[in-house]
Amino acid sequence: MCRLTAPVNRYGQSLVFPREQAKVGIWSAARCLLYARVSVLVALILFVGILSHSTLVSADGYIPLFDFGVFWSAATLTLQGHPEQAYDVHQLHLMLHQVLHFQVAEGGYGWFYPPFVLVLIGPLAWLTPVQAYLFFMGCTLCGYLWVFHLAAQKIVRFPGLWWGVLGFSGVWYNLILGQNGFVTAALGAAVLLTLERYPLRSGVFLGLLLLKPQLGLLLPLLPVWQRAWRVLFSAALTVLLTLAGAWLLLGTASLQGWWHNIDLARVFLERGGDNFLFKIPSLYACLTLLGASHPVAYLVQGTTALLAVVVVTRIWHLPADWRLRYAAALLGSLLMSPYVFEYDLTGLIFPLLWLLDYGRERGWYPGERPLLLLLWVLPYVMTLIEPHIHLQLAPLLLWLLLLAIWRRALLDAHLPAHPMKCGG
Repeated sequence: MCRLTAPVNRYGQSLVFPREQAKVGIWSAARCLLYARVSVLVALILFVGILSHSTLVSADGYIPLFDFGVFWSAATLTLQGHPEQAYDVHQLHLMLHQVLHFQVAEGGYGWFYPPFVLVLIGPLAWLTPVQAYLFFMGCTLCGYLWVFHLAAQKIVRFPGLWWGVLGFSGVWYNLILGQNGFVTAALGAAVLLTLERYPLRSGVFLGLLLLKPQLGLLLPLLPVWQRAWRVLFSAALTVLLTLAGAWLLLGTASLQGWWHNIDLARVFLERGGDNFLFKIPSLYACLTLLGASHPVAYLVQGTTALLAVVVVTRIWHLPADWRLRYAAALLGSLLMSPYVFEYDLTGLIFPLLWLLDYGRERGWYPGERPLLLLLWVLPYVMTLIEPHIHLQLAPLLLWLLLLAIWRRALLDAHLPAHPMKCGG
């Protein structure tokens, strides 16, 4: 079998850029710190500008926190004793219109989360929508940053680390929408960070990803590859307990409504139109925007999902560094389902962190650093560029990064693995 070696030019010189070369030029530590600070400043200006044109400031402004309004309305229906109505699109839209004065188009919004989420967010209805938004986003952001802190403890610290996460476009995009991206991102990363040392905790985090099961399709394979059966046992028990608890507290109708709305999500996906598909970073959305039929788009999405499983499996079975394996697992999870949203890209900060640390230690291959930068600003790209070029770029960039990780895992297989630090 031919052994892969690091790429060289025609003079036999390595094309891997060593760490010393990163001290100067556009990729120097000082420049990267500047990029992160500028990104924070731009995000703050956009955030303040958006809110300044809302009803929080002017009566004729637009209604902010639209996505979070769905959470608050579902919590209100639950607290009123009608949790099953959260799964009724007409009742949910009526609540949005009567209480929050939202004008919702048919097929605009629905409630697709399992009933245990209603139990968790029910107390939000005791607060006003703005208070509930601040409480919900504050708590979930703190959880997200805490998991990032734990992830950062396992690598070599470098200047501008926290500026990098605060300047990450996914953080601000999720804040503007008032969505749950911080929760799913923290859970996915927590599954990996606790997989080897704390299998029972890892299983609990994996089970809680039932919150958005389409983001956890790949992760249950990891404990199978690791033969970590306690993780699977803990995950299964967590799922059973959360569903049983929700059934006892909310009744059978809520479970039936959730099951019914799983198919409703497919209907929304197929009938959402171009503006809806620009928010979906999946190959299904990419092909549909290019004119492909729904069956063809589903076929390609399913085929590439299987390919993602194969690629991640190969990476995990190579003697690859843990940072490459963990980054591949989270990227593969984003490529599995046709039904993912731009705020789900909030979890990209963890693969970017691990790959940046790996590149700083081992050097860079051509194109890796620009690709990481593109993924760092990807939610902005989806909002500002894709509608004008009428192309969904996100899944293509995600696939490029996954293949780049596979290349690194193959070429660097002969290098000694870097041990994970046990801090935190």
